Amino acid sequence: MVIDCESVEKPPEVINPPKSLPTADFYQLIHEQISDEDDSMNQRVNWLIISQSFFFSGFATLLSSPPKPENDGYADLHDLLLWIIPGISLITSLLIYVGILTSLVYMASLRKSFQTYPSDNTTEHFPPIQGTTTTRRLAQMPAVVVPLLFICTWIVLLVQELR
Repeated sequence: MVIDCESVEKPPEVINPPKSLPTADFYQLIHEQISDEDDSMNQRVNWLIISQSFFFSGFATLLSSPPKPENDGYADLHDLLLWIIPGISLITSLLIYVGILTSLVYMASLRKSFQTYPSDNTTEHFPPIQGTTTTRRLAQMPAVVVPLLFICTWIVLLVQELR
């Protein structure tokens, strides 16, 4: 996934620091904000995986239970849960995915703000912010792909339930 930095709204507190900072200080500021946002994104991926494990466990248990329970009152509940669990799981996956995409957009805007910041020689031997484009994209791939896998899986299960 490629994030277009031109269409990203620039965070004013980063783009226009209160006073002129040496590039090394601005680098540190941007690096810390990207690190914090990256941690938040990783937490969202963890929330997704943990939530989906509970949803899949509940769904699998539901599928392995008899469709016609001894108590007729539970038959309707069984059928309802066959829709509710995938539906809530899909919504949860979508919401977390939006949070992940928001983090990626914000980190792109932070990188852009550093790239456009007036440079001096204090960062001459510093590594690029958030690595090279290739390593950054490879590192972010699980955060982009894993939610899509869960989303597709729940859509398939919901479509299958329609049949």
